[in-house]
Amino acid sequence: MIKLKILMLILLTTFAVNAQNMAIKGKVVDKSNEPLPGVSVVIKGANIGTVTDINGVFSIKLPSGNPTLRFSYIGFQPVETKYKGKGDMRIMLEDDNLTLSEVQVVAYGQQKKMTVTGAVSSIGSAELLKVPVANLGNALVGQVSGISGVQYSGQPGADNPEIYVRGIGTLSSTNAAPLMLVDGVERSFFQMDPNEVENITVLKDASATAVFGVRGANGVILVTTKRGVEGAATINVTSSFGIQNPTRIIDRADSYHYALYSNEANDNDGNPRKFSDESVEAFRTNSNPLIYPNVD
Repeated sequence: MIKLKILMLILLTTFAVNAQNMAIKGKVVDKSNEPLPGVSVVIKGANIGTVTDINGVFSIKLPSGNPTLRFSYIGFQPVETKYKGKGDMRIMLEDDNLTLSEVQVVAYGQQKKMTVTGAVSSIGSAELLKVPVANLGNALVGQVSGISGVQYSGQPGADNPEIYVRGIGTLSSTNAAPLMLVDGVERSFFQMDPNEVENITVLKDASATAVFGVRGANGVILVTTKRGVEGAATINVTSSFGIQNPTRIIDRADSYHYALYSNEANDNDGNPRKFSDESVEAFRTNSNPLIYPNVD
């Protein structure tokens, strides 16, 4: 009796070990029944995985408990299933058309990306925050195709660039600026906080800007700010700093020396003097600072 129990225990243990190390095979195909090589096959909850070969065939050892297998491949929807316990597995993956269903802001509405036929480019808040610039207009240059800009001043608060969509299409650069709309309102967005922007869309050709008429002849830039969404509150913190120093500070002349040298230059050129002798003397002595102030 004791020997029988020991034999049964050995048989059960052997069965459990074999069950834990059971190897299964299968094949992964697409909707047209073509094999998919390189498909990732992973057992959920375990550090076990493999990939399909050139014929879409895979082999993997299953742990105990009939775990779930996950099949994933770029461009296809992932599939999760369990082994049925007999025969080889056959998995079919369907195309993932999610990217074609994304919403694109166009003119006064929204449209799916797959139906957009005009020349439209967009950039999101995550990409804008990666560009270390103080002015939001400069963040578009080099990030959005078709956008070019020139910044003539580095003075804080006065560093707005001149933005052009597909270059200058008019006789003067002053009339070549694109139409800029922030949430449907015409205004500049250069001094906005990038954290407040959801996305920026640039309409570049005639088919995309047709609804704006002649105002859209130089392109249209649509800025959409963020809206509240349902869910737990989130806090994002971004920080940056910069230092601006002049390359050289010029030593300027005071009023007396400016008047003196100006008269000397006019004398050398044979031109009449700009300052009288009384004015020069008043600048030197500072006798009447209201009329003859000492400035640089």
